[in-house]
Amino acid sequence: MIKIIFFLFLIISIPIAGFLWYMGFFDTLAIGVDKSGHYWLVYEKIKGDYRQAGDSCGKVSRWLYANNIPASKEFGMYFDNPQKVPKNELRSIAGALIDDKDSDKIEQIKQEFYIQEIFPLSCIKTSFPYKNQLSLILGIFRAYPEIAKYAEINNYTQNYEASIEIYDEKAGQITYFTPIEQNLNLVDKYYNTEK
Repeated sequence: MIKIIFFLFLIISIPIAGFLWYMGFFDTLAIGVDKSGHYWLVYEKIKGDYRQAGDSCGKVSRWLYANNIPASKEFGMYFDNPQKVPKNELRSIAGALIDDKDSDKIEQIKQEFYIQEIFPLSCIKTSFPYKNQLSLILGIFRAYPEIAKYAEINNYTQNYEASIEIYDEKAGQITYFTPIEQNLNLVDKYYNTEK
């Protein structure tokens, strides 16, 4: 009986481990302090479950595509720690990034969405492979514990004003930025703002 249970365990666990390996779950994450990029954020505000961000990213990207404004990547900026704030009170923004060359279309975009420029910030940065939608979930379980550990080891006061995730499907990568600069007031600049 024990041999059968062990055999069944192997039959189940080997494919799961293989799938996690393919997804990059066991990869070593490169982590360090770096500057985030300079971006134009086109987005919607979200109050509630962070899982709503995917819908906003898709909606913004589809609108940009339909209006001949190429979105280079999608993003989410998450302002609250979900371990400390009730799910229905979580604040975030999500949408797509556009290049500087398309910044002349700001007025057109403002008719539908929020648009803000974000300048480089000093951040703890890491990345995780983006293979499919499951990567979004697995990346959270890999990236954020590593960011917290790095912040503690290097005596950074982890700034939970925001966590920024950039989803680059073409490059196959999700990049995670956690700002280490203090008093950025990101909630006021990006969430509490008017169009």
